Amino acid sequence: MLLELTNELHELHGRVPLFGIVLFTEQHPFVVKCLHDGEYFSALDSLSGDHMAVFAAGLRPGAHGFPEARAGTIHMMRMLWREPRENHEVLGWFGLEDSRKLPLFAVFTFEGDDLLSERHPIRNNSPEDVFRSIEEVLKAVRTCVEKMGRNSPQLFADIRARMRRIRVVGGAKRVLEIIGTFRGAAGV
Repeated sequence: MLLELTNELHELHGRVPLFGIVLFTEQHPFVVKCLHDGEYFSALDSLSGDHMAVFAAGLRPGAHGFPEARAGTIHMMRMLWREPRENHEVLGWFGLEDSRKLPLFAVFTFEGDDLLSERHPIRNNSPEDVFRSIEEVLKAVRTCVEKMGRNSPQLFADIRARMRRIRVVGGAKRVLEIIGTFRGAAGV
């Protein structure tokens, strides 16, 4: 998978200024369902347009496990996270140590030899939530490209700022929903 992705990126690098990737594992069935649904796929494809190539990468799921006990030693009974080796390089591209923060949508570009990226968590409660999570980022990217042009040196900085704004607004909405739930339960 990694070799295929790298080859595809090299082929598209001169023609497309931006890339996106949906990172997930089999533990995220709503992401899989959304990406396999023809209508969702077509809608996301039309939003990405010709200014962005979007990929999806299904990674191997990590798991909690106990460390190996050696004979004659005191064994630690604390579970550790075990990330499959195959995931390390792709996760490293986006500054992730392991797959526990998945699913996410990353927007990235190359500036010289550097990879610039910004991550956005995907809500994984239903295929519709997955679609809306990716859609809001693609719409923000499209707005930035239309406003600044695909070759603007400030394009990625503007995209990064918009994605951060989306996360802040989304977090504030979730906090207000939780407060509303508690107020309703308390009868206030």
